[in-house]
Amino acid sequence: MFYSAHANGEYSEDTGQISQFGSLYGEYGLSDTFTLGIDYSGSDIRTDKAIAFLRVPIANKGRPWLLAAEIGIGLVDSETTIRPGFSIGRGYRLWDRDGWITLDTRALLIGGTGTNRIEADFTVGLNVSKRIKAILQLQGGMPSTGSDYLKFAPSVVFERKQRKRHKSRRKSKRFIEIGVTTGILNYDAYAAKVGIWREF
Repeated sequence: MFYSAHANGEYSEDTGQISQFGSLYGEYGLSDTFTLGIDYSGSDIRTDKAIAFLRVPIANKGRPWLLAAEIGIGLVDSETTIRPGFSIGRGYRLWDRDGWITLDTRALLIGGTGTNRIEADFTVGLNVSKRIKAILQLQGGMPSTGSDYLKFAPSVVFERKQRKRHKSRRKSKRFIEIGVTTGILNYDAYAAKVGIWREF
């Protein structure tokens, strides 16, 4: 089981305004084959995205690259949305440190508005030390209306030291993530986020 929750702030150069919103992401392994998840973002006045999804691996036995497909359904901008997706990734070693590379792609089929879009996140992560992870991410999108965009979103994740607990309690790891986002193409805003991860 894994979940993360973030508080986000975004400054727009065009309007000079600062917007705030929260996000929540969670995964739960139903079995070795099926993973159930949620993907939510919004503010106290509106929900931007609320998607429930199911992910399954694809023929990964004995292969360095791991493949997975998923299907999600929910709301985007208050419209019913179907979200099929595909992911590919693998681990790697650099300077005797473990890291990972993933490419996550999604198609958002948004009913009613006709503003469908394709999204993709390319992520490179590295365990800098036993308790610190560095993450570099490119976030891109191709909406059916409007301009394509590309963002750069680096972050650092710190594992919190765990208190001693009773042996019968379930073990978990807790992390704090600090990150920023800036535009590369057709994104004239700056964003910052602070969040927590938890793995069971």
